[in-house]
Formats: sequence, structure tokens, C-alpha cells
Amino acid sequence: MKPLTFILPAVFLLIPLAPSISVGEPFQVTIVDQAGRPVPHVRLTTDNGIVCYTRQDGTVNWTESSLMNRDVYFKIDSLDSRSGKSGTTLRVTHGGRSQLTILR
Repeated sequence: MKPLTFILPAVFLLIPLAPSISVGEPFQVTIVDQAGRPVPHVRLTTDNGIVCYTRQDGTVNWTESSLMNRDVYFKIDSLDSRSGKSGTTLRVTHGGRSQLTILR
């Protein structure tokens, strides 16, 4: 019974750490216009079909493990953009950041 007495407390101590170990820092994309102002409500679709919209500050945070540490194509759609539908490929990493400019 002694090994079991030691293992259970050790497992319970590690459980709170599990989410922070697997998730990591998000990859952040910021969409701005040609004047550098954030653009809200821009639709970003990844090459594997994940869709997110920018917030009021023009940002989207990606935490999907399937996107990390690889090149990801982002399709960019904005109703008030003159550039229409466009896209770009970005290297997605935990804690990475990228700023994209669209024409309004």
C-alpha cells in the first residue's frame, strides 16, 4: 500500500498544471487598416476550416494545437474591405504574433 499512498497525492498535485502545459501561449493575429487602426469583425478561416472573427481591437487569438508549429494559410474576409477576399500564409507558433493590413 505504500506506493499507492505516494502516487495518488503526486497525481493530484500535477492535475492543475495539465492545461497550462498543453495549451501554451496563443498565436495572435491583428488586422489593421492602412492607417494602422484595428479592424473588428474580420473573418479569418484557416486551411483546416477553423473560423474566427476579430474583436473590437482587431485581434484573434489562436490556441488550436493542430495549427501550432506549421505554416497555416488564413483566408481573410471583410465586408467593408476594398481588397475583398484575400489570404496569406503565416508560421503559427505558441506566443507568436502577426499584424496584417487590409484596405478599407
